[in-house]
Amino acid sequence: MDDTLTGAMRDKMPAGFLDFDGALYNGNLSIDFIRHLSECGLYDRKLLNAILKAGELCKKGAISYETFRSAGIALWAEGMRGKRVEHIERAAESMLPVFKGNIYSSSYKLISALESNGYLPIIVSVGIFEVNSVAARELNVKMLYGTVAERDNGIYTGRIASNIHLPEGKSEILDSLASGIDMSRSFAFSDSMADVGMLERVGIPVVLNSTDSVKNIALERGWTVASHENVLKEVIGLIRKDRGNARTKSKAN
Repeated sequence: MDDTLTGAMRDKMPAGFLDFDGALYNGNLSIDFIRHLSECGLYDRKLLNAILKAGELCKKGAISYETFRSAGIALWAEGMRGKRVEHIERAAESMLPVFKGNIYSSSYKLISALESNGYLPIIVSVGIFEVNSVAARELNVKMLYGTVAERDNGIYTGRIASNIHLPEGKSEILDSLASGIDMSRSFAFSDSMADVGMLERVGIPVVLNSTDSVKNIALERGWTVASHENVLKEVIGLIRKDRGNARTKSKAN
């Protein structure tokens, strides 16, 4: 990288903010994890069924996604009450061989491309922290924000200690990082309508493996639309454009 561009990028580093479920992973890892815990005798089957029922109601349009998400998070915390953290973390580790096949192969390449070109990969997911941290390590992502269940002396209390599941949760996380991250040059990747606020906060929003509703918003606003099959090509092109813009801005200054 030339000295001019290095100087332009010195103060703040751009990032790549990545949703996980749907964008990097084919499915919902948290639901898969709760199923796994239930099979291991570590999660009440009745609570699992309640989460699955809420998911079906959401798919049918009977309840909003926000309602489903809040209900699911509350049921997750309730099911963890009194459980030992070490047992849940061990279960998450044991699940890696089961779920890693559902991580899109392009996700590894995407994260590598971001990091090698100077963008800090950060997973920002409503997913359960214990299992998402295993996935983040598999993808070589060192920064992760997720749903955190409250702990007291190694035991879950039954309460949630994070706000990421709230409507403005992800946006607030990006806002909190803005003093150290160049948001104007940062990427955000998501497949969900719930993440429009996150996509709006960066200079390079990418709607990835999206539903029609968020894809329509992307097309209206001129955002990039990609799938796991072509995202690497799209992102490399966007990186080249961004670096060109950074050079031009540096010379103008």
